[in-house]
Amino acid sequence: MTLASRFMGQALKLPPATSRTIDVDRDLRVAMPDGAVLLADRYAPRTRPWPLRPPPPLVLVRSPYGRRRSWGLLFGRLLAERGIQAVIQSCRGTFGSGGTFDPFGPGEHPTASPRWPGCGSSRGTRVPSAPAARATSA
Repeated sequence: MTLASRFMGQALKLPPATSRTIDVDRDLRVAMPDGAVLLADRYAPRTRPWPLRPPPPLVLVRSPYGRRRSWGLLFGRLLAERGIQAVIQSCRGTFGSGGTFDPFGPGEHPTASPRWPGCGSSRGTRVPSAPAARATSA
């Protein structure tokens, strides 16, 4: 747990952290149905081995604003410390992801991303802005 995550957790009135250590997998390549490759970072609590117990739920965050720094703290680290996997995925054409960024185009539906390894049946989606919401709607 970092000082920033402790401060943000208190400021947002989140429940206490259940895991002080997390695993971060960076620059994961995710192929979309049309062949475009989007980059993602995955934050997960260090509670392995999952085969011995149900995997933690997963939240998918698509963002045109990057996967690290404030987004990594707000969505990745804070959720992982509370027992939830978080995958922060860059929208098309942003921060190394393939394709062309079109904030008002049809975009991908959240279910276009594949099932993540170690993800149970619980999965949610969060988009951090109106253009991103449009980019992830079907």
